[in-house]
This record gives sequence, structure tokens and C-alpha cells, in this order.
Amino acid sequence: MLTRALPLLGALLLLGGGAFALGVYISGSGARSERALIRRYLTAWSQGDWPTMYHLLSPVSRRQLSLAGFEAQLRGAEATATLTRLRFASDIHLARGHAVAEATVRTASFGTFRAPTRIALGPRNGPFLGFDGSMLFPGLRPGERLTRTAVLGARGTLEAADGTVLAAGPQRTSADPTVSAAIVGSLGPIPTAQRTVYRAAGYPPDALVGQDGLELIFQRQLAGRPGGRLLAGHRVLAQRAPKPGVTVRTTIDPRLEVAALNALGGAYAGMTVLNIHTGAIEAAAGLAFTDLQPPGST
Repeated sequence: MLTRALPLLGALLLLGGGAFALGVYISGSGARSERALIRRYLTAWSQGDWPTMYHLLSPVSRRQLSLAGFEAQLRGAEATATLTRLRFASDIHLARGHAVAEATVRTASFGTFRAPTRIALGPRNGPFLGFDGSMLFPGLRPGERLTRTAVLGARGTLEAADGTVLAAGPQRTSADPTVSAAIVGSLGPIPTAQRTVYRAAGYPPDALVGQDGLELIFQRQLAGRPGGRLLAGHRVLAQRAPKPGVTVRTTIDPRLEVAALNALGGAYAGMTVLNIHTGAIEAAAGLAFTDLQPPGST
């Protein structure tokens, strides 16, 4: 009996070893397939190709979220973070139900930082990924939402060509109120039509920005670089102090500006003084500076 049983036992062992090897092969092949799928998704993400990302999601995920809704959430996360560039490491670590890849994130307001990116895996019966809120931005965990606290630094000073202060400090005080009133312009709440642009640049929603005049023309230089904290739920992903605005010395000549104002004398007209050698605007008064005019109205 023992003599007859040994060949059978050997055959079973060989058969079992083959089945084990086959299982290892199938498992390894599945992992390679999942990694290839995730790499396609991450490559599309780094290129801003949201439709490709969307169509790599499982049918169940796509039934629960439209392409427009998917893009809107990604766009909102990028604006919140002031994202300028996104790159992913080549290594992908598979875990139960999800994968993790390291991301390098470059932002305008919060600097550059690294964070793990969590990708949900879809059903095993198809080449698809799942979807949850942690896939909207690197560093997010399930149940977390990306938010920020935004801060502006001190606003820069506006000067005339000779160094005369035209607007300085929070109250925008001036050493020459006559010239300032004619050309500096004003600060006010972010216009409704420009909220998306200012939000993507990192401005807080209650920021005061240039509405017209030199305050509007030199808004970016005067405001500096916004800063603050980027949050995943209650966790800080990145933070950076704001950079204050710079002093802007304009080409406005106070003497010529006053002369232009006096020449107009309150008439419904405009006057601009240009330096013919440099093209610099040395004075601008009345309609020439404040309002659009029909072509040929010079």
C-alpha cells in the first residue's frame, strides 16, 4: 500500500505546486494590469486630461457622477490649492481596495510639497478604477475635504516718477491728493465676474483689489503673493507666509498731471501726455484715462 501511495502523493504534490505557481502568475499579472491602469490615470491627471481620467472609472462610479461633475470637483480642488503643476512618482503601492502613489505638487500660494495620492480600485471583473473624494487632490484621505485659509500681505506703495507718494498703506494716503484723485483709482471688493480668477490666484474672498486707475493696472505687483494654509480636513498639507506687495514707481509727472487737469478745467474731454522718446505715459486726465471712447474720437 505504501509503495502504491507514494507515486500518487508525488503526483498530488506536483499538481499542487503547479496550481500554486499558476496562482502566483495570475496574481502577479493582475497587479501589473492594475498598476498600468493607475499609471494611465495619473498621467492623464498630470496633463489635465480629465475626460480620460473619467473614462477609466468603473461604470458604477460613472453612473453616480457625471463627467461635468467630475471635472467641476477637480477644477475646484485645483483652484483651492492654486495648483500650477502636478507630477507623480513611478512607484505604485497596491493595498487592499486602493493604491498609493507619491505626488509632487507645485502651487502659487503654498509652495511645492509632496503628498501620497490615494486611488480607489474598481471591481475585479473589469479594467476600471473606483472613485471617492480622496482622489480629488493628493494628500486627501477618505472623508476629508480640501480647504484653505488665504492671506494677503501688506499692499505696496504707488509713487510718481519723482518719488512722490501717490498711495500708501491700508488707507492709501497720498502726499499729493490732487494728482492721486485724478489717476490712482480705488480699491474695492473682488468683482463678481472676476471671482474665479482671483480665487485661483489665491486671494481671500473678502480681499480688496484695484477697481480702476493705477491700483487696477498694477494690482499684481501691489498685492504681492497670497499665502496661507492648505488643509486636508483638519490636517495641514502645506503653508506659506504671504509676500507683501512691492513699491511701484510710475512714469507719472505730478507737474504735468496738474497741468493736464487745469487744461481740461472740468470739460467732458481727456488728455494724455506721452514722452515721444520712451513712450512713457507722463500724465493722463479725464476721459482719456477713465472711459472707453469710440474709435477716431481723438
